[in-house]
Order: sequence, then structure tokens, then C-alpha cells
Amino acid sequence: MSRQYSKLAPEGGFATGDELLSLARDFGTPSFVFELGPFRRRLREVGEAFGPEVGLCYSIKANPFLARAAAEEGLKLEVCSPGELSICESLGIDPQAIVYSGVCKREDDVREALAYGVGVFTAESRLQFELVERCAMEAGKVVPVLLRLNGGSQFGMSLEDLTSIVDERQNFPAAELVGIHYFVGTQRRKLKHQARELQRLEDLLDELERGHGWRPRRLEYGPGLAVPLFEGEDFQDTLAPARQIAQDLRRVAGKVELTVEMGRFFATECGSYLTGIVDLKSNEGTHYAFVDGGMNHVTYLGQMMGMKLPVIQDLSAAGRGGAVVPGGPAPLGPRSCARASR
Repeated sequence: MSRQYSKLAPEGGFATGDELLSLARDFGTPSFVFELGPFRRRLREVGEAFGPEVGLCYSIKANPFLARAAAEEGLKLEVCSPGELSICESLGIDPQAIVYSGVCKREDDVREALAYGVGVFTAESRLQFELVERCAMEAGKVVPVLLRLNGGSQFGMSLEDLTSIVDERQNFPAAELVGIHYFVGTQRRKLKHQARELQRLEDLLDELERGHGWRPRRLEYGPGLAVPLFEGEDFQDTLAPARQIAQDLRRVAGKVELTVEMGRFFATECGSYLTGIVDLKSNEGTHYAFVDGGMNHVTYLGQMMGMKLPVIQDLSAAGRGGAVVPGGPAPLGPRSCARASR
């Protein structure tokens, strides 16, 4: 059974190998270790790269256990399921900090969010927008809504549906249109795509005002900046994409209240997964380590159907040049290994 906990002080650095080994002994394996100090520092570094005119929002799906720390750093929280909303309620998160997104909301989901008092809803479709309007009307509330624009997938509404809602906005007194939500996907390495998107969104802001008499006040934008995850990738400067896109973001922020929404770009570096080796085998030059954490944690099925190898650190005495101590699993971390070849 996995165990989740916070061990390091809020301003602590990354855990050393000895600290991780101690945690593995204290809590057992498999375990997750989430580091609040590096997470807070990452949030601040991204904020400094973008500049004060660009707001930040943490998508808690990346790691809900870091939600409170993100809120304490002043970020908005993107919440996309009833389960995530319940986590925020249990943590005592200020509901005004929540951007409640996600597909296929049901009436009970919307009513619960209304009762909690979330700061803004997103609408994935016209039907979802009308559901928020109906539930808000029944509750006697007026709630801010962002219309999510489709970016070429099943998510978000078409431009035609978006503009029809804008044109009929007087018919929806309980759902106050405040802006646009746009997110395509994650791990997007070619920043020229984000540059083109931002220009199109700028043009859309102008067109909505010129052709439909409505100027969005807010833009919630998910750039999907990439972070390195696997062996062979460059880990030297993981903030580089944030710095490279910053000028475009600041330009847009001069025209609309801009919030940049990200998850794994904030959270990926801020934790470790500890698992123990329970058996070792070798066959024709290939060495196999059987671990207690499960294959889903130690390999990744890539887009080309290839198995990618995560970064591995052997925390055992043998892995650091010492003798193997029998009597228990030998820990691996921060991420773990299933196979190694000579």
C-alpha cells in the first residue's frame, strides 16, 4: 500500500539519498515523498520568469497533495472533478481561489460547487453552460463562467457555440460570462505552437468585442509546457520553456487579465517515488529487478508504444558501493528501475 506524507520543512531543499533511505525504512515501500520546499520555490521561480502581470493557477490533478501549498503561495487552483473538489474542501481551501473545470458535470456536482462557493466555473459545452445557468438560478446566485474554446480535440466548445452563447448572454442572467478558457494538452515542446495560439486568442478577444459587443475580462490559458521525465532527456534548465514564452504572455496580459494554468510543470520535480527490490535475476547479460511498487510506477508507455526508462537512483548500500544488507527490500528512488542491460 502506498503512503503519502510530507516530511521536509516548507523551506527545505531536495531530500538527500540518506534522507530518502531513512524515509523508506521508516514508512516502508512503496511510498511517495512530496517535497514542499522545492515546490514552493518552483512556483516562485515560474512567477518571476513570467512577471507580476501574469497570474498562476495550479492544476491539482498533477498532485492534489500539493494543493494547499499552492494556495498558500497565492495561486488559483484548477479543479476538474468532484473528488478534487472534496479534497479542497477537506483542506479548507478558499473556494474563491478555485477554477472549477472538467467535462460531464452533473447537476449534483454543480450544486455542490455552488454551495461551496467556487470562484469561477468553466463550461465545456453549451449544455454544460446551460446546466450551470439553471443550477445557479435555482440557488439564487450569479456565478462567473469561463467558456472553454475547443483547440482541436473533444474538449471545449466550438467557436460557433461560443459566439452563440455570447450573442445570447442576456438570456442567461445567473451565468455571468467573464472570459475564455483555453487548454490543448501537455508536454508540448515546440513553443511556436503556443506563440501562434496566443496570437489567435488575442485576435479572438478583439473579434468578440468588435463583432459581438463583448470583451472578455479574463483568459485562462494552459500552455502545456514540457518537463523532462526520462533517461536521456536534458534536466539542466527545466525553467527554460517558461522564460522563452514569457514575453508572449506579458504581451497578452497587457490586453486581458491572464492566468496561466499548469500542473506537471510545477510539480514534477518536487517529489520521489520509493520502491524496494524484492528479487534479482540475470539472463544473457540482461539484469532484472523485481520491485514492490508495480510496473505502472516504473515504466511509461510512450506515444510510439515504446517503454521509456525513468531516472533511477539506487539508494541501497550496494548501489552506493557498500555491501548488501539482507533482511529487507533494497530501496530505489527517486524513480525506480525494472530492467538494466550491460
